[in-house]
Amino acid sequence: MDDLKTRLVRVNRNSTGNAIVVTTRSEQVASIMETSAYYRHPLNLLSEDECWSIMKERAFGNGETSISVDMEGIEKEIAKKCKGVPLAAKVLGGTMGGFKMDKEAWLSIMNGNVSNSSDNKDNVESILKLSFDHLPPLLKSCFAYCSIFPKDFYIVKEELVKLWMAEGFLVSSSQDEGNKYFNALLQNSFLQDVKRDECENSRWCKMHDLVHDLALSFTKSETLTLENCATEIVFDESWKLKRSRTLNLKGANIEEFPSSIGKLKHLRYLDVSWTKIEVLPESIIELYNLQTLKFLWCNSLKQVPRNKMCNLISLRHIEFSYDHHMPSMVGQLTCLETLPLFVVGSDRGGSIQELECLNQLRGSLRIKHLEVLRDKEEAMKSNLRGRTKIKALKFMWSDGRELNSNDEEVLAGLEPHPNIETIVITNYLGRKFPSWLLMKKIPSGGDSFVALDNLKELILWDYKILGGLTRLRDLIIGGFSEELDSFSYLKSIQDLPSLKFLVIHEDVGGRIKSLPDQLQCFTALTGLDTLNICDFNGMEALPEWLGNLSSLKSLGFWDCKNLKYLPSATAMQRLSKLTKLLFLVVPFFEKIEPKEVALSGPRFLISLI
Repeated sequence: MDDLKTRLVRVNRNSTGNAIVVTTRSEQVASIMETSAYYRHPLNLLSEDECWSIMKERAFGNGETSISVDMEGIEKEIAKKCKGVPLAAKVLGGTMGGFKMDKEAWLSIMNGNVSNSSDNKDNVESILKLSFDHLPPLLKSCFAYCSIFPKDFYIVKEELVKLWMAEGFLVSSSQDEGNKYFNALLQNSFLQDVKRDECENSRWCKMHDLVHDLALSFTKSETLTLENCATEIVFDESWKLKRSRTLNLKGANIEEFPSSIGKLKHLRYLDVSWTKIEVLPESIIELYNLQTLKFLWCNSLKQVPRNKMCNLISLRHIEFSYDHHMPSMVGQLTCLETLPLFVVGSDRGGSIQELECLNQLRGSLRIKHLEVLRDKEEAMKSNLRGRTKIKALKFMWSDGRELNSNDEEVLAGLEPHPNIETIVITNYLGRKFPSWLLMKKIPSGGDSFVALDNLKELILWDYKILGGLTRLRDLIIGGFSEELDSFSYLKSIQDLPSLKFLVIHEDVGGRIKSLPDQLQCFTALTGLDTLNICDFNGMEALPEWLGNLSSLKSLGFWDCKNLKYLPSATAMQRLSKLTKLLFLVVPFFEKIEPKEVALSGPRFLISLI
């Protein structure tokens, strides 16, 4: 690796433009892509000690683990099987970790049949097969099922778990059990390249090509997959679907959904999102085994059996996009784990009290039309405090309302569980926020106290007060008035010691001509590393005090159409940690040469977009 770093530094110093690093296992691809054979860097195989180092980290984490005397030497013999290939080391390490310090299991791995071929691909494939053989039976089925996705495809974790559930691979049919299976495959390196959200939750993953080949080799012909199907799909007797558990028609070119769907008694997963269907047939309520129902962004969908969908007693996940698609009496679906949207009001959706019955809700929940609620007492009937698995909440009031609203009372009654990680509030007309949101310790059932210690992301629009959110990491604010007095609350931002990511939006059509001096309070945020300024279309020049944000690593300007002038070179040089400067939809900056910005900017600026 040191040799590779040296080559990359040399390329960077000798090049006047950009350099692209391409990785490949194919000699043919390397010969096509390279500009000079001098820059090709073939990676050497790892030593046995290096393989064991990878295996140990996968098996036991970063902590030091001593091996008992009677097991010494086994790990070295297993490391030899890797033949210096990192993927093989990761897979074997994950397998060993599943058995911890079980000597018999380690000996089984050591004595397992692994190819001794000179071809590294054959060796890796035999190691993958060996690790697969040590998986529990249900986990083998979950792994093999992943072959339905194309190679190099980002798999959505939540959808994968729902599909496993539909196929009966999860004993308890719960998201928690599916998460355990997912983590087990990740630990064994059968899944990799995990992408996480801002709260460090796993969201997407991939399979290595060789791992995908192994999964495909175990898959029987039980799945019908249509990709890039441009012609209209016609449902007729040729569809042998009566015993199907999963039907995914997302994005299919269909306008009519047959009423015969009710005959698919074994169906557990149905997705008709992004289709042109106009009617969701009433016969769908006969699918008593259905666990997942998705009809997202069905713009043409006009008829939904809202009043009868409460009969889907096995339903755990329902996803839709529009208010008029929300089922009535949703509180009767007591198994629900996923309900991204709840619409308040008898004429729109349901009573807020129905949420009290949904004890299994998890993930994110958006609650709309909160202006319908009368007071704090009615809002408290939602019992959001008891929904311990919900990680993200979005509270939405309708716009165009009068200022003398009861928003403060209602928000006070919508207190979430302390585990909440993200809160979004829109069109809130209250003059202050409740104690639970401001992190002030408040009594709870006697002498105990609660606080939102896990809150990492807060998005607010048109509000007045901040402060006390000691764990808050990401903040997006907007809805500013052209009156500078409306920025006075920004002074409380300096009481957000953990803030790293900040976005500010102007929302009055370009009438604010410059960044107000009140924003200088940002300089107190010593941990702030990303600042994005958006939609300030009336602003022509950036202020000198911007150079005082010395902790910034990334500074972005989005849709600031009249921005013409940077701060002085002296001010820009004070941004010593800045590595990324972004101008998106800023017409005047399209005419500026990158080197001109670099000369006036910090020494280590490496990215200008």
